[in-house]
This record gives sequence, C-alpha cells and structure tokens, in this order.
Amino acid sequence: LSITNKSVEDVTITTLTDTNLTPAQIAALGLVGTTLTPDQKVSASYDVTHIQAGTYDNTASVVVTDNEGTTATDSDSETVTVTDTAPVVDLVKSAVPSTLAEPGGAFTFTLSITNKSVEDVTITTLTDTNLTPAQIAALGLVGTTLTPDQVVSGTYTVTQTQAGTYDNTAEVTVMDNEQNIASATDTAQVTVTDVLPEISITKTTNVTSVPETGGDVIYTFTVTNNSVEDVILTTLVDSVFGDLNGQGDCVLPQTIVPGSTYTCHITKHISGDPASPHLNVVTATAIDNEENPVTATDDAVVGFDQIVRPLSTGVIMGHKWNDTNRDGKHQAGEPGMAGITITLNNNGITSSTVTSADGSYAFTRLGNGTYMVAEVVPNTMYATSSATIQVTIKNGETITDADFNNAVRETVVIEQVTEQPLPKTGINTLPLLLASGWLLIMGFLLIAIGLRRNKSKARV
Repeated sequence: LSITNKSVEDVTITTLTDTNLTPAQIAALGLVGTTLTPDQKVSASYDVTHIQAGTYDNTASVVVTDNEGTTATDSDSETVTVTDTAPVVDLVKSAVPSTLAEPGGAFTFTLSITNKSVEDVTITTLTDTNLTPAQIAALGLVGTTLTPDQVVSGTYTVTQTQAGTYDNTAEVTVMDNEQNIASATDTAQVTVTDVLPEISITKTTNVTSVPETGGDVIYTFTVTNNSVEDVILTTLVDSVFGDLNGQGDCVLPQTIVPGSTYTCHITKHISGDPASPHLNVVTATAIDNEENPVTATDDAVVGFDQIVRPLSTGVIMGHKWNDTNRDGKHQAGEPGMAGITITLNNNGITSSTVTSADGSYAFTRLGNGTYMVAEVVPNTMYATSSATIQVTIKNGETITDADFNNAVRETVVIEQVTEQPLPKTGINTLPLLLASGWLLIMGFLLIAIGLRRNKSKARV
C-alpha cells in the first residue's frame, strides 16, 4: 500500500482499510497516525496466500486530515489470479517374483500411486484386470486424499499354475478440488515357464524263473509321475505282449498326479530254452497339459529251469516196415524202411530219431510214464497201420513192438484222348448214322437168336 500526500500542507492518516486485512493487521502496518508532509509517500506491504485457482479482488481506502480538520479520502483496488493447474498422478505396478517354473505359485503384485500434482487429489476409481470390484475395495485405496508427492500402496497376490505369460493392467483416476481428473495406467507381466514332464516305470515279476516246459508269470507295471504337474499316461506297450491296454487290469488313459503312481498287472504263460531267458521291455508314454510327451522303459527277465530227469532204463523200440501187401501187418519178406523220422513226446518234451538200414529205431533211457510215438509218413506212401502209438513204460521195461507200416501209393495214369473231327463230305450224315445204328441193333438180335438155337440143339 503506497500513500502520497498531495496536499499543500501536512496531513495525518486517520483511517486505513483493506478488504484483505483485519483491523489488527491494519494496525500492524503502522501507517495509521502517520503525518505526511506535502508530496511525502509512505508504504507498507503484506502477504496473502491463495492456493485455489481463481481471481481475487481486494480494495484499500485511506482517510487523511489536515490541521483545520478537513479530511480527504482515496481508494484503490488490485486483482490477483491463481491459474488452474491440471492434476498429475503416477501409477507403478510391480510383481515379485516375475517368473516361476511350473507348477507356478503365488505372485505378489504392488500398486504404488503417487500424487504428482501441486495440490491435493483424491483417488476416485481404481481397476485391475486381476481383481474384482470387491477385491479392489479391500485394498482401501479408493477415497484416499493425497497431498502433493504423497505415495500410497496396495498389495495383493495371484496364483498362476499353468505355463504361460500373464499380462495384467491397473488404472487409477484422481480428482482435484476443481473437479479436474487425471488418470494413469501400468502393466505388470508374470511368467510361468514350462517344465517338461518326467516319468519312470518299473516292471517286476512274481517269479524269477519257471520250468522249461512253461508256467504262469504275473507281470506288474508301475508308472510314477516325477513331474511337477499332472500327466496323462497314454500308452503301455510291451516288446513281446504288445499293447497292454485291455490286457489284465491295464486300462488307459490314466491321469497321474505329481508323486503318484499307476499300477496294473497281466498274467502270461511262457516256456522256453533254459539257455535263452525270456526278456521283454515295456515302454510307457505320457503327456502333460501342454502335450509335451515323455517316455520311460524297463525290462524284466524270467529264466527257464531245466527239468532234470532221473536216469532210467526204459526203452521203446520198433520198426518201420514197407507193407507191400497193404494188410497193415508185417510178414516175412517185407523190408524195413531206412532214414524215416520217428518222434517221441512226453508231456510236451519231444525228441526224435531216424530209422536204421533195416528200418529199426529205439529210444533208450526213458523214465516211467506215457509216451506218444509218431512216424513221419513219406509223401509217396500212406500208413496202413496207426501213425501214432501210445506207449506206457512201467518199472523201466522195454517195449519192442512199436511198429509202423507204410505202403506205396498206387499210381493211376489217365491218358488224354484228343477228339478228331470227321472229314467233311458235303453229305448230310445224320441219316447214315441212324441207319448204321439200326443195322447194329439188328445184328445183335440175329446173334442172340442163333445162340438160342444152338443151345436147343445141344439139349436134343
């Protein structure tokens, strides 16, 4: 405030008012009561703070009095303006951790909101693609008033278990006292990395060996899921028994959770040579939810126990005869047949021998029991007696009459006659053929009559 005495004589400031100031603040300026000589100027300053946007008018008035008691008055106005500044807000969204390997887990998200304005703002809305409105409300951020540069934060967790990349976005809106709004968004990305599945399989048997003649073996297959997520067991294939699905109690597909197993069984009858154990390999195939395949194999070996038979004295012998008269029995003069195979079978165990030059054969050192003796009949012959003989040995006895009789097959020769066409004469041959047939019939009748007459004469 500047007051100048424009009079020709001294004046005294008797009254001073200002729409910005209270009487006490006016008094504090120290101007009231001041005497001013002509053209003298006195001044005073004060501060008024306006923080809200707008235009502010204020007026000051002064009254002075001279020595004759005459007064003079003057007034002046001044206007100040606070221009509106739009609010500014900042949002930062972060996630810890940013990456997890399958099977994933909990990701912690933090929303940090900073008032970058020059005045207070209030959070009016907040959204997040991870959260429902109720979950947003639970953060307690909406409705919060922030002073300039103040930061507020909210934290929540989201669980992701499947392999993939997950983007999510948050958005905040604030408002100042002039109803101006400002918004900010931020996105955070978390990733669950794919982990390949892992399985193992064990193949076991209830026995380690069976007799060489054969026996039942129970095979057990156990598949273990060593992965961090579920797998689907799709196939079980055995190198000997083929696709196991539907065999025994094996049923596929099967879902196996991490750390768990699937077990099934089959029963098979096997037999073989003691020198060659039975080996077979099983392969299990599974996939995870991303359809990554995985396989595992295991094998099992079952031996064959040799059957040791006690030393025995039983003998089966006989001959292979050429049955020339085809009566199924051997007579003197009928020769033996050399080089013919004779087989012996006892409870599935077979052996064979070949007849000697005189047609004889023998199986020796046989134990007690029932045997089937069979011949191999040559293609050019046929059996005139049984081709298989059942023989029972008791007490190490010798059987000498296990004979076989064969005869040579008869050969019938069929000669093909080629039909020759009659020569062409140009004459119709049908009447000639009918006449010839008639003459033949008459000839036979005349011969028959002649024979009867001769017999009649003989009787006389």
